[in-house]
Amino acid sequence: MNKVKKYRVAVVGVGQMHITTIAKSFSARNDVEWVGLSDLPLPFETIADKPSSKKNLVPQLMRENAIPRFFEDWRELLDEKPDILLVATENTRHAEVVCEALSRGIHVLIEKPFAADYEDAFAMVSAAKKSGARLFINWPTGWDPAIRTGLRLAREGIIGRPLKFHYRNMESLGPFSYGQDLTDEEKAAEWWYHSELGGGALLDYICYGANLSRLFLGKKASSAIAMKKNLVSSFAPVEDHTAAVLDFGDSLAVLEGTWATFASGNIDCGPILFGDKGTLVANRLGKSVALYLERHVTEPTRVVPLDPLPEGRTTIADEFIHGIETGEPFADFFDPDYNLDAMSALDAVRRAAESGNTELLK
Repeated sequence: MNKVKKYRVAVVGVGQMHITTIAKSFSARNDVEWVGLSDLPLPFETIADKPSSKKNLVPQLMRENAIPRFFEDWRELLDEKPDILLVATENTRHAEVVCEALSRGIHVLIEKPFAADYEDAFAMVSAAKKSGARLFINWPTGWDPAIRTGLRLAREGIIGRPLKFHYRNMESLGPFSYGQDLTDEEKAAEWWYHSELGGGALLDYICYGANLSRLFLGKKASSAIAMKKNLVSSFAPVEDHTAAVLDFGDSLAVLEGTWATFASGNIDCGPILFGDKGTLVANRLGKSVALYLERHVTEPTRVVPLDPLPEGRTTIADEFIHGIETGEPFADFFDPDYNLDAMSALDAVRRAAESGNTELLK
């Protein structure tokens, strides 16, 4: 009997709490061996030691996944030569860690958003192409069956030529509003509320719309306009709501990213795609895709059953390791080149929100 190949996996960064889900998907496989975990220190003191806080995530991750060792220096962790590196650092710190790992031939998975600006994203894609190691950008939306089914139908042209894409994240009052109990003072001491580390609702949530609009509209945008506000987060100098419009030439995308929505009920936040022959609604709450293919109707013409995830590629770890073993492209949501186009749009939104001007994509 052939011995199962073991993938030696390491983690750098617990800035993004989604790393718990990612690590769990790797721990579920019998061909994964954990090497260690490292984290980059913040330039200020945190206060909270509560669920999802930076102090809490390191011991939680090590405990839940039986990770054997914590490395004070992430470069020493890379010296252990893992096969796969999972990166969930603060947004402005992705490129330094990722480019170094790729240069050593280590396959890298980054949790969204790809980067804090276009230059960092470009550097990472270039490093991957130079090294030959695989680069994967994970998006929770990429695993949503309604979104996957909606994208397939849009590409099949079921609603004709796409004219307008709409996306808004569902209700959120920020990254610590999902059952955690942090005070405003404790939140202000977490990186999410520091723009120099890539904090704020713009990078956290507009990134989803940038990624999805690139896929659903089938091309790269040309320019962006945007406005950002601090509506409910007076304890920190970052935006908690951003609205943006991307120009795709013969179509457009309207995007919102919010930490300032108390409740959204059953409102369809999208993706919604309006075409010249109908409208498509990927309803994540209702777990369905609704098609409106007639005029003046209030009920869908069709409600489409959701596509199953591809066999053998039903988890984050499955998709990534499948790509490593076969050399096949990752699903488009996670592909570096698609994500570079999307990051160009996100970067333009960031610049437009700062300048108040129309900003061209790089």
